[in-house]
Amino acid sequence: MKTGYSKQAQLKEWEGYFTYLKDKNKFIIKKILDDPIVKVEHRGGNNKLAYADKMYEMLTYILSKQEE
Repeated sequence: MKTGYSKQAQLKEWEGYFTYLKDKNKFIIKKILDDPIVKVEHRGGNNKLAYADKMYEMLTYILSKQEE
């Protein structure tokens, strides 16, 4: 189990998968959701594939110009 902010974030993430009841040190799962809520990342630097399409086009063009 985590502590501090990471624990709060984990508990919030759990709410997307199931409902639970906390009893002292125990977590009792009440209901598992049929359609879990998918977590969306909003952190910076998550746009690593922003130019993937352009890179694919450039590599295809370069490779098509090679003779071998």
